[in-house]
Amino acid sequence: MTPRLRSVVLDTTDARALAEFYRRLLGLGYREGDAPPPDGEPSTPPCPTPPR
Repeated sequence: MTPRLRSVVLDTTDARALAEFYRRLLGLGYREGDAPPPDGEPSTPPCPTPPR
């Protein structure tokens, strides 16, 4: 039996930038209401980091 890659996980500290990279790479557009905020305006607040 040959092993097969079934899924890929991409980890990043800047999910918006990674999503934008792949959106452009694949030639995709935004759905209505999904475009990022204008430069200088915050996106959604970051998730709190769980204590260690």
